[in-house]
Amino acid sequence: MPKLPQGGNVEYQNPPAGPHIARLYRVIDLGTQIVEWAGEQKNSYKFMLSWELPNAMMDPTAEFPEPRCFTVHTRYTYSLYQSNLLALLGGMCPTWDLDEMDNKGEVPLEDLLGMPCQLSISNDTDDKGRVWTNVMTAMPLMEGQVCPEAQNAEVWFWMSGSTSEYNADFEAFSKSLQRTIRKSPEYEIWQAARTTSAAADSTIDQAFGEGTGTTAGSVGVPVGEPDAPSPSPSVSPVTDDDIPF
Repeated sequence: MPKLPQGGNVEYQNPPAGPHIARLYRVIDLGTQIVEWAGEQKNSYKFMLSWELPNAMMDPTAEFPEPRCFTVHTRYTYSLYQSNLLALLGGMCPTWDLDEMDNKGEVPLEDLLGMPCQLSISNDTDDKGRVWTNVMTAMPLMEGQVCPEAQNAEVWFWMSGSTSEYNADFEAFSKSLQRTIRKSPEYEIWQAARTTSAAADSTIDQAFGEGTGTTAGSVGVPVGEPDAPSPSPSVSPVTDDDIPF
């Protein structure tokens, strides 16, 4: 697995704009984040999806001399109400009954892991001169298209209902991504649960030689407001906090 930058100035590369064969390999819970829209601040539950583009290879650098494909990272508001998530899932998973999922208040996000698809992406420049890669649309692969073998390990990180088992995944995230997650109240709750679980596991290990843990595959969808308008037609222009890995 590629190493993360250890500091200093790193020149990031943006993937070519246009259609790409892609594979979703990460679902990351960001918790409740403060966002600003139309001059007002509000709390919004966010999560991140990451895709790899196995047919689009990055130029080697001194920091990363080994071949590696581009990856794309996008944040979504966790809501199906007039949301970018609804548009994404409608294109990527056309057989899913999103109305039923909305009624039940659950979406099986973990089922997205490893799912191949075709993404259309753009590279847009903000008012500070920074270039952001945006996921414009997603759809299933067309007949005859094949997604190459996965190059990145799948990661499912969801704080609600989890315990210490995700610690290794969290520690592998970039420092900026960790800082974002730490801002959320869910992180504090997760930390408390991890501490309690570690103490319980220690007691169980002493008695039976085994531990406990829980995972979450389908997570509840809160009833929320529609997403704030974003610079692109579908999603906010956010990569993995500027770290393409």
